[in-house]
Amino acid sequence: MDARNLTTLGNPGRFFDFTRYRPTIYSVDGERETSIPNLEVSYGKGPSDTDFVLMRMLEPHFNTEEYIDSIVELMVFLGVTRFCRIGGMWSDVPHTRPLPVIATINGQDTGLPGTLPRQQSQYSGPTSIMNLVGTKASEKGIEEANILVRIPSIARLEEDYTSASRLLITLCHQYGFSNELADNTEGELQYEEVSRQIDQDPELRHYLTELEQTYDSWIKSDNASPLGPPHSFSSGLEHLLDDFEDLL
Repeated sequence: MDARNLTTLGNPGRFFDFTRYRPTIYSVDGERETSIPNLEVSYGKGPSDTDFVLMRMLEPHFNTEEYIDSIVELMVFLGVTRFCRIGGMWSDVPHTRPLPVIATINGQDTGLPGTLPRQQSQYSGPTSIMNLVGTKASEKGIEEANILVRIPSIARLEEDYTSASRLLITLCHQYGFSNELADNTEGELQYEEVSRQIDQDPELRHYLTELEQTYDSWIKSDNASPLGPPHSFSSGLEHLLDDFEDLL
């Protein structure tokens, strides 16, 4: 799908702290350019002439209510019928197993290939204010869909290509895109390097084995019990993983 830019925020500093979302300097034809973090909205046509509005949404630091209300107002103005939130979260899953993906529409499982049944979350604690986008969109009669992948925290990758591929293959099943979009060649190489690094550390190898055993037991139980919340590391293991991250 070829997408074209539709709009961005005229004053992104009204919503974002640029000491947390850093601008990026790069070169174009020998000229230095600066990219300012921003909400990005683009438009394209997918299979069967389905219209897609793509939003790269950053979580705001200021004027949050105005930011969320404006996003929902834009969806209403453009005639959006379904809001699909795509993302991931660090979790206690091994990188050596298929990464779990949950896909729902209005809270109901889609049953798409490769996805797992939604489980009632027992989590209580801090969350993202961006969850309100789906809630407020639903109040305007817009369907709310979610596609979420659990990202292996043991890998500690800034860009996890396999997680992105798992999201893309689910989107391909959902909306009829070609599976070629979900090519995972880079992700496989990335995880091979993670495995090589883990093999050099006995404590990390032991931890990975525990994750694999928990995952395998969960799969055999037909996902009848929760796999678990995002992993809470001991201070020692946290330092060990930080050192491991520096090696990648």
